[in-house]
Amino acid sequence: MVNGFKISRTYVFLILFLFLPSWAQQEPCGFFEINGVPGFDEADFLFAAVSWGEEGRAADFDSNGIVDVIDLVRVAGCMGDLSHGLLARYYGFEDGDPDQDIPFPDFDNLPGNPDPVVINVATTFSEFSGYAGFLNSDMRYQFGSTYDGYLFVPESGEYTFTATGTRGLRLMLDGNELLFFDGSPANDQETVNLDYGLHPIHMEFYTDYASGSLSLSWRGGGVIGSSNVSIHPDYIYHVSAAVPTYTGTDLEIVFDPPSGSLAGANPFSLDVYALGPNSELSLTLNGEPLVSPDGKYQLSTYLPENLSEFLFEVSDSDGRIRQVPYRVFSDPANIDNKVKTPLEFLTGLVRVTEAYPVTPSTVYHLNRMGMTLWDYADPTGFPEEGVAWIDTNSLLERWNLVHDFTGNRGSGMMTGFDARRFFAKYGARDGEQLLDYSSAGIIT
Repeated sequence: MVNGFKISRTYVFLILFLFLPSWAQQEPCGFFEINGVPGFDEADFLFAAVSWGEEGRAADFDSNGIVDVIDLVRVAGCMGDLSHGLLARYYGFEDGDPDQDIPFPDFDNLPGNPDPVVINVATTFSEFSGYAGFLNSDMRYQFGSTYDGYLFVPESGEYTFTATGTRGLRLMLDGNELLFFDGSPANDQETVNLDYGLHPIHMEFYTDYASGSLSLSWRGGGVIGSSNVSIHPDYIYHVSAAVPTYTGTDLEIVFDPPSGSLAGANPFSLDVYALGPNSELSLTLNGEPLVSPDGKYQLSTYLPENLSEFLFEVSDSDGRIRQVPYRVFSDPANIDNKVKTPLEFLTGLVRVTEAYPVTPSTVYHLNRMGMTLWDYADPTGFPEEGVAWIDTNSLLERWNLVHDFTGNRGSGMMTGFDARRFFAKYGARDGEQLLDYSSAGIIT
């Protein structure tokens, strides 16, 4: 039996030697963190090797029922030193001219070979208005940026990529140009066949006097699906990069679902992504170290009712450190049971602000929010469950209502809300007092 294992192991490593080149760069090594020790190393490979020929073991990565040579080849060919997100580099082109005309930059030959102004990690490419800083970079106008790393394709097949934005974009996949636009029309779409595994991805973007906007999505296969979706952090990776002395950078922690969410079920599941240009990241929760291969940690915990708070901290080998709290509210008994209808929302707004709304204006907003009074076909009346009223369009219209209401504008109708008189009545005469009063009103 012992000799049999030795012969099998000899064949295993012979096959690894012969086939490893064709299997290289298939998956991030975090996929194969199976021995419970933080970080992937040769111990994980040995942990998988001793499971050779056995059934129902963690090392059966292809889920074919047994640990075989293919599983070990995949471990040996994994890509180390990867973490989630694409490495982003930003360059400023401002020259003081508000009408400056910027052509599509040649990022390989920028004048003076400048260092980037900012280096960070991008995990999403849905930015509809960069007034507050494009993709958390603090860049707004007249800049260019590059994004580098790997796209992980979860299954072989046909994938369609779609991009829109302001003003120019080039997307390279496996060294080939896939998408390109410059000016108008500021969009492009292409379909390509991709094999399972990691694919080098490079993207270039720039804008001029308009604030940057960008939407990049994909669809295809059974995992991603047939509808366009933003590329999730689970499918993009980057390797470590040095940050020049005078280049701005920072560590980030991204949560899915985001902080401030309402949890409706126990156990509560949370994906935590530690991000930074250096892939050697450490993550802690309330001071305790976490096993986070590729910078990702998956939390599953039972929440007590009401508010729970977790304190995450990320650090890297360059000495950077950042703490980010995560808050979640749990109310399993009442979630989705009751959400204010548009009429209740509008009525509450009028009451709390002591306003005198004009009827045509209120009817207009009720119709926009999907509640046309005395015009509902179902004899049981308008629904009261949250799922009937809470969607993207409905929430946007509620936002627009508050915006118009507090600004005494919208549809040409005055609402009768006098913000200065109202807050002065309750003693809120400066910014701090206003914040205290508003916060108390929201909480109660």
